[in-house]
Amino acid sequence: MLYTSPLIYLTPLAAFLGPLISASPLNSRAEPPKAADPPIVDNNGVIKVYWHVITANDTLEGGHLPLETMRHQIEMLNRNYEGSGFSFVLHDHGYYQNKDWFHNNDPQGTLVDSLQRSQLITPLEKERGTNVKNPSDMNIWSINDPNPNFGGEGAFPSAIIDETVGITMDVDYLQKDSPVLTHEVGHWMGLLHTFDMECENNGDFLSDTIAERIPTEVQQKNCEPRIGCDGKSFVPTNFMSYGGTECISEFSEQQKSLMRTNMLKIRGFKAGPIAPNTA
Repeated sequence: MLYTSPLIYLTPLAAFLGPLISASPLNSRAEPPKAADPPIVDNNGVIKVYWHVITANDTLEGGHLPLETMRHQIEMLNRNYEGSGFSFVLHDHGYYQNKDWFHNNDPQGTLVDSLQRSQLITPLEKERGTNVKNPSDMNIWSINDPNPNFGGEGAFPSAIIDETVGITMDVDYLQKDSPVLTHEVGHWMGLLHTFDMECENNGDFLSDTIAERIPTEVQQKNCEPRIGCDGKSFVPTNFMSYGGTECISEFSEQQKSLMRTNMLKIRGFKAGPIAPNTA
């Protein structure tokens, strides 16, 4: 399964929708206001990943992810983003033992979000001299949220990026071949859910994804056919929808194009070459 309630991790649409739609090649609105355009990073489309492993103790149950688990997740990202112009490399990782942060709380027991977490956690740059505040570099925090319905949270790009925000993953979803991290990286690149606008604006402003209403809790866990906004039955296959792990498996071409546009215009990162389709 990908998730349950979208209210757990969804940033309000008003906070990011304007900049993302403005950046879309399908929309001709003016550019979002910026203090300055980000410097363009041309790294052949390879995104550096910095993994912050938050633990309660040194056990697997306490969040101590083995390095091979992180590498496996990066391999999955590279398979799932094939043809997008982007690939991923685990550039650095660090372990931080803090029971409060592991359970997604601050010391007062209050749930924290990605922005707060980026300010709380000692970043890798302080310990190893590496840069984790470049907006085109990806930060991943692995934790164990007390909410059993929490799978992950991806921070959407904004018109002006001045803080280190990234992706938060529940450690339970990293020890299996789940597409949750792929889904959250899609948000980090500016993709909406296919159902964010439900039956208006084709669900996500893209014409080659299937618009649908917010899936029920049962639908979010399986691959049974459901009815789209066009009244036709379909099996969910898009990474930005919700469904069973055995059927969620692809991005649309317009989603890939929007990723490239958002990464360039908002994060200042140029996609790499896309191999021609020989099928």
